[in-house]
Amino acid sequence: MRHVRERALTAGVCLAVIALAGSQGLAQAGDADAGMDAFYAGTLQIEVPGAYAPYFAQRQFSADHSYVDLEDGKLFRGSWAIRDGKICTTRDGGGKTFCNLGVGHEAGEAWTDKDPYTGNEVDFTLLAARKPQG
Repeated sequence: MRHVRERALTAGVCLAVIALAGSQGLAQAGDADAGMDAFYAGTLQIEVPGAYAPYFAQRQFSADHSYVDLEDGKLFRGSWAIRDGKICTTRDGGGKTFCNLGVGHEAGEAWTDKDPYTGNEVDFTLLAARKPQG
């Protein structure tokens, strides 16, 4: 009878450890997107004023790690991830991945970063509302 109780106790401890590890894993997965709530609710305006041809786009991020860009009246879709504290985006169908500052910004904030390929300044403004796309 003693062995049965010891096995039950050991099994209970193992289950508790597994449950705790699983809950921490879920918390860490959710933490990976920390700082993105304002992006899900808003629209990110992107402007490269100093480029040879000025660039302007509006981007909307979704919690499923997809995004939509409205650029020159055309819609483009892609995926995003957070790497080294930056938001990295890649358009569907391939192409370059762009990683820029932004994580943790709130609606109404504006900031400047550099295009990782050209070095051009890029102006970002996070608008509070989602703008209609297309």
